[in-house]
Amino acid sequence: MARRGRLSVEKMGHSMPVEATPYPAPPIYFRDAQAINIAFETDPEAALEALPMPLTLPEPATAILSFLKYPWTTLGPYLEAMVLILVEYQGRPAAYLHQIACDSEAALLAGREIWGCPKRLASFEYCFGNGVITGRMQRDGVQIASAVFRPERPLAAEPAESAAAIGLRVVPAIDPEAKEPFCAELIEAFPEKTVQHAWEGTGALDFGERSAFNPWSTLPVKRVVQSTLEVYDQVLGMPRGIERL
Repeated sequence: MARRGRLSVEKMGHSMPVEATPYPAPPIYFRDAQAINIAFETDPEAALEALPMPLTLPEPATAILSFLKYPWTTLGPYLEAMVLILVEYQGRPAAYLHQIACDSEAALLAGREIWGCPKRLASFEYCFGNGVITGRMQRDGVQIASAVFRPERPLAAEPAESAAAIGLRVVPAIDPEAKEPFCAELIEAFPEKTVQHAWEGTGALDFGERSAFNPWSTLPVKRVVQSTLEVYDQVLGMPRGIERL
């Protein structure tokens, strides 16, 4: 006689595989994180093509390439790179998560499933030598992005309070006739960052060859606006869904 399974929703973990979830439930804690941030003015038409419709683009169109080193987190240590586009949502400033890559499976899964981060796995270099910090990111043996930063002086002003981070979470439809995803929604998070120290200086960035598989180079670099380094602790709590597309 056939017998019914015993795995109920109440017994399931918070993510798949439900018997052994690959990452802890939020909040996620970060200690002694380090980020070099190269802000640059870009082409507004290219930026608008990348933005979901509810988001608006202030002038001048500005994006940020960041390389991040996380020596201790509750996901484990990992390296990451991202491109953010500075936007507004309902009149509030925010940063849209345009491109992200990391070298951690746990960080990739948590980012995609909870925060709507379009994370891919990649390989990284992040080193401090000869007075400069260098970040490089490769996928499939191809260099996708790089940044160099020389810290020169403490940041003159206190680092601005972190703006909301907005991701786009997409769940594919399983109906072969469906013309739209099962779910496409904007996800908003408010990281709680405590900056230990911050520096400004000279920075440069470069995106590798244009690729449909790794579209990091779709935002042209008109000029570098600001280059900074931050060392900080952070708590990343559960986000909230703000709009279905």
